[in-house]
Amino acid sequence: MILLPNVSYSQKEIEHILSHEQQHILNHDIWIKQLMNLLTIVYWWFLPVYWLKNQVQIVLEMRVDEKVTRSMTQEKMLDYVSTLVEMNEKITKNVLQKKLRFSSSFFLAENRNVLSYRVQYLLESKQKKKTNKGILLFVFMLPVFTNLVIFEPYHENAPGTEGTWSEQEMQEQGYLIHHQDGTYTFCIDGQQATIQNIKDPIFENIRVIEEE
Repeated sequence: MILLPNVSYSQKEIEHILSHEQQHILNHDIWIKQLMNLLTIVYWWFLPVYWLKNQVQIVLEMRVDEKVTRSMTQEKMLDYVSTLVEMNEKITKNVLQKKLRFSSSFFLAENRNVLSYRVQYLLESKQKKKTNKGILLFVFMLPVFTNLVIFEPYHENAPGTEGTWSEQEMQEQGYLIHHQDGTYTFCIDGQQATIQNIKDPIFENIRVIEEE
């Protein structure tokens, strides 16, 4: 469904608007936007995700602009650019007067810098310059990667480790007693402990003494 504000349109403007919105549908941009919304919800505390969301929105609009104008003549492309500027002015004025919000992404109330960049992008044919897909993937996955690695400090003699032994100390100084009833006792530094799970990998390299 494409919703248009109740303002006057020329036939040229209607054609450009509908072709723009139809291209969004063909590109399945709604799913990309929903994915960005989901990332923003999950990583609401990670401030760069809001910047990423805005940049994705701009890239989607520029991709549609490029595809819609790809087969246009220079004259028709200039008409399309003119429609972008005219409709942005018209809708911005309507929003300010009536405080309305519209669903059509063609009518996105953009700031001057974004609109200027979109127009410049089209006029200078910058759409032919492709961004490296690896860079795009890295930027997109950055919010996810930041949560995959957790750094914690390491203390050689951290509080709470007193009276414990490292794995190396257990292997070098400790030993196991294999009792006749099949149970095991671990001995180290004059202390003993009954082993509940002898298959634990930590006991693999510890010497075993058979009980007589």
